Amino acid sequence: KGLEITPVPKLEDITGITVDVHLDNEFQVIDKSRTASAESTPIDLSGTKESLAAIAAECFKPHSGPYVLQPGEFCLGCTAEVIKIPKTLVGWLDGRSTLARFGLLVHVTAHRVDPGWNGKVVLEFYNAGAWPLRLQPGMKIGAMSFEEINGRIDVGYGDRADASYQNQQSVVLPGGGK
Repeated sequence: KGLEITPVPKLEDITGITVDVHLDNEFQVIDKSRTASAESTPIDLSGTKESLAAIAAECFKPHSGPYVLQPGEFCLGCTAEVIKIPKTLVGWLDGRSTLARFGLLVHVTAHRVDPGWNGKVVLEFYNAGAWPLRLQPGMKIGAMSFEEINGRIDVGYGDRADASYQNQQSVVLPGGGK
């Protein structure tokens, strides 16, 4: 009750307890021209959201359309679907087993989607396999499941002052940077 997915999933995208999600056409990819300097100057991950957003803006560059993810490479993408989760549910994103068997990780760590979330879900891709992998906009990229929580939370993700990623409609960089 209160869960909204836009566009509304097709019947064939609802299987068992999951809803398939599809890949949008925007990515944020590692700016390879920064790789050499990034290796010599470690990124201080203990910085503020603002400092991490500034660093991310220097390390990533936008890419539209299909993207070939090389072995050992990382990039960000997002779902084509906008997902609005009520404060009574928590969402879970899982990658597709078939894609994982080629080495594609769809979320490095962030697979929980908090109660009160609204927006596209950013995907953290890593190619742990031995082959280049084409990420094609519109392809089925993962599945969302939703779990009812006991009761209702008072402060949903969108109610938080630090909700950097709420209402995102494209790939948002670390720290909430664009």
